[in-house]
Amino acid sequence: MVPATVLSISSQVAYGHVGNSVSVPALQASGNVVVAVPTLISSNHPGLGRPFGFQVTADQLVALLAALETGGALDPCAAVITGYFVAADQVAAVAGFLRRLKARERPPYVMVDAIIGDDDKGRFVPEEVATALRDVLRPLADGIKANRFELQWITGAEVVDSTSASKAARMLGVAEVLASSIPAGPSRMANILVAGEAVAMEATRKLAGVPKGTGDLLTALWVAARLSGLDRAPALADASRRLSAVIAASRRGSTLVLDPLYHPQERPS
Repeated sequence: MVPATVLSISSQVAYGHVGNSVSVPALQASGNVVVAVPTLISSNHPGLGRPFGFQVTADQLVALLAALETGGALDPCAAVITGYFVAADQVAAVAGFLRRLKARERPPYVMVDAIIGDDDKGRFVPEEVATALRDVLRPLADGIKANRFELQWITGAEVVDSTSASKAARMLGVAEVLASSIPAGPSRMANILVAGEAVAMEATRKLAGVPKGTGDLLTALWVAARLSGLDRAPALADASRRLSAVIAASRRGSTLVLDPLYHPQERPS
């Protein structure tokens, strides 16, 4: 099978595994070619100590993407993942680029990871960024990934379980919604895939001591599974299983341990 090319637009850290720094290895471990464009370059995730970093401006993003397009690096692009944004003008710049890509005869699959916040910290991006993700990028998406907090913020609907999450997901008006960290009973949470009236769910125990980056990783694993030819429910099962293997190897550590992605035969049953 010819490797698929994926464009991943998100933050990048020198140390740790969040943003592009987890999406890229996850996609590559599945045999994909990855073109990584940063929105922010940082020494580390803030959870690992005070970082040093700098924002890639909207104009620089436009220039980076234009150079990649002109040079032909994105000719075979099969999917685009958008993740963390620092500023609303970055979102607008990427949206303009995506409109061009989606005008192609064979447009790429666009997965918007709506990184807005979480239950622990609430909203951690500026409100104008969250609004731009909802109003500017969402209409261009074939799929949206959102955790419980993000799904509730975007839709304004209460999300407390799989039923309410599925109802909220349908409000987004996209073909596929991957909802993570959905309450699924005492000490359990679920990843849910909603595609119209069809719903698939993979539940697991809620665990403490898990390093940051699992949401970014789940998004990349989902896209990789879909590009491999798996249908929606099997793709959710595959992505969730691979995520669980990484979590099992990473608990109580400071960063995610990605070795299980490269040695899948060692996954726990």
